[in-house]
Amino acid sequence: MAKRIAIIGAGPAGMAAAYFAAEGGAEVDLYDKNPVIGKKYVYVPWEGCELTHEGNTEDFMENYARGAEFLTYSLDKFTSKDAVKLLKKLGVKVTTNEDGVIIPTNGDTQELKKAFEEKLQELNVNLCVSSKVQEILADGRKITGIKVHNKEVKYDKVIIATGGAARPKLGASDDGYEFAKEFGHSITKPLPAISEVETNEKLGKFLSGLEVSSVAVSVYRNKHKHLERNGKILFTDHGLMGDAILFLSGIISRLSENNKVEISIDFVPLKSKEMIDRDLVAKSSLNSSHLVGDILKEYLDPRLLPVMTRFYRIQETKPMSHITNLERKSLVLFLKDFRVTVKRVKPFFAAFYTSGGVDVEEINPKTMESKLVKGLYFCGEVLDVDGGPGGYNMHSAFATGYTAGKAVSRGAKTKKAKKKSSASKKAAKKSDKGDQQEAEEVDDQSSIKVA
Repeated sequence: MAKRIAIIGAGPAGMAAAYFAAEGGAEVDLYDKNPVIGKKYVYVPWEGCELTHEGNTEDFMENYARGAEFLTYSLDKFTSKDAVKLLKKLGVKVTTNEDGVIIPTNGDTQELKKAFEEKLQELNVNLCVSSKVQEILADGRKITGIKVHNKEVKYDKVIIATGGAARPKLGASDDGYEFAKEFGHSITKPLPAISEVETNEKLGKFLSGLEVSSVAVSVYRNKHKHLERNGKILFTDHGLMGDAILFLSGIISRLSENNKVEISIDFVPLKSKEMIDRDLVAKSSLNSSHLVGDILKEYLDPRLLPVMTRFYRIQETKPMSHITNLERKSLVLFLKDFRVTVKRVKPFFAAFYTSGGVDVEEINPKTMESKLVKGLYFCGEVLDVDGGPGGYNMHSAFATGYTAGKAVSRGAKTKKAKKKSSASKKAAKKSDKGDQQEAEEVDDQSSIKVA
């Protein structure tokens, strides 16, 4: 018999796991409590519908703030090229934007959902929508099935692909974490990630809507530097966004619990403090009429100048030759280490992703199977893997779904092939006997004719 697989959660990871498990010869039932598959993915307003990203495994690993080592095997086995091949098999046309992000050509999230749905039905995957799994069943430390609609259903293996806690209005919940805990798994506290960071400083009045490219962003907890990221930042009404901030937001969520967390922005990452200090001294001595604002415009967007005045009490109309040494040091600090204090990371209702989840130390990275329970697998956002914007989280959902789907179906196709081969041999023997009998009948007829 083919292996019977239950997959709980029909998001990107669950759909990918179902595809590869069914392709491998397993009988797959894909469960989701929502009335449609892929609901969260379709209705979250993903900017540009990011599916994956260009680059090799090393490039990808640099874009996971947590869980990069755990993902290495899956990223090696399921690369961005493999993701593109899968999407083409599904009939989804993709293109690569200027940032290397791979997106649907028409930018439609519905297209991916429909393509998966059609392909899964072709592979005879049973789509069990509006079906909330109540319990995962086990005999000791071995999975035996699930309980759904108050009925117990037997399965050889179960994959948990329930996603994270972000966007609860679209069905996100702690179901997967609760299932995992029931079998002794550790859960790293789920916190919002890929979300706006609100700051105590009210900068929106001056800077809302301003995007600044090529800055270096550092995160400090209690004056100790934890992580740095280069990229873009976007000033909002209440704080900061942009790819550098979104990448760090999950880490900021974790660090800011009961701690003072500051974000440092280096507007001129290609020059050191010493270099800028020398530049300012030289420019102030060359022309006494140079104004502070005119000189700083060479380093940053002029819309930032009112913030300098507010924070450092230096007027942009002041001649550079009139500033004191202390004021010059303040200008260097503004350019190289402008600090804001974190108020909070916007919670799950606004977050696009979850930082935290099932502890990956308890999962086999080559199969996604639990190290604690035989036949129990995990994939996607339910795991403690924290990727940045640009298609990396979507790719890790596909990649871990690939690994889990391949693992649960291992041997299923072989059994089918053996069964088919055995049937073919029986048919061949029957055919040989029939041919022999037919030949004997022909011989008899021939001898009668001769006689």
